[in-house]
Amino acid sequence: QTSGGDLALRSDQRAHNDVSAETRFTGGDAGDASTSASSSGNVAAIAAENGDLRVILAQESDGAVRASAEADHCCVAGQAVSGAIASANNATLAGTTTTNLSDTAQSARGAVAARVDLYAGYATDASGNATGNGNALTIDNQWGYANGRARQQSSADVSADAYVTLGGDFLGFASAGAYGVGNSVTASNVGSDMALDVAQENSGDVSATAAMAGTGGVTALASSAAYGNSVSAALCAYCDSSRPTLTAANSQTNDGDVRSEAVLRTPNAQSVGASAAAIGNAATFQSTGPGGR
Repeated sequence: QTSGGDLALRSDQRAHNDVSAETRFTGGDAGDASTSASSSGNVAAIAAENGDLRVILAQESDGAVRASAEADHCCVAGQAVSGAIASANNATLAGTTTTNLSDTAQSARGAVAARVDLYAGYATDASGNATGNGNALTIDNQWGYANGRARQQSSADVSADAYVTLGGDFLGFASAGAYGVGNSVTASNVGSDMALDVAQENSGDVSATAAMAGTGGVTALASSAAYGNSVSAALCAYCDSSRPTLTAANSQTNDGDVRSEAVLRTPNAQSVGASAAAIGNAATFQSTGPGGR
């Protein structure tokens, strides 16, 4: 990270062994309760402010990556929350008043699994979320030109599973969420031009399962989403009178199975919702504001 100066970086990260994070908790009464587990093969977080950012980044993960959070509560007066994140390769490139230039190559081959199992005999609110990804790249820029090239290859089997179980009624909100993706690129810029060149190849199977069970409460939700490849880019054009533009070249190939499942069992809840999405290739490009394109 740098502020008030330029940053030029070449980074090569290689993880060839397994990575595992596990949290297990058993407790009695609590006001609020939180458990989490996070594991990654390779992580890069690079940021610049008021200066140029130039990055050449390579990440390779061959080992299995697993994150598991299990919690068993008696009674939680407030919120019971549990989360698990497993990522083979993860990179974030951020800039403010920055010219952001990057070339990123990511390769994931080992299995990736994130799992949450949350139980509470009683809770006002309960939430469990699991996220698993093979390769993930985020470009977040403001007030400066951004140009990102990304090459992502994943043969990793990716799974995300979230289970939330309540022994009886819950007074407020209860939810289970699961998100799994082979390759992911998310890019945004404010007030300046942005150009992207993205190629994604996924051959691993991707699955997401979200299940929530309880007697009744105000709102109960179960939501799962699984993607082979995903690209999302957004430009705020109205933030600057110069009418900045978003330009993108995108190639996506998915050869793996993609599955998503959402299960909800709450016979007495006032409001319920369940959603499941499974997509091989997804690409979203958005420019907001007058003059932007």
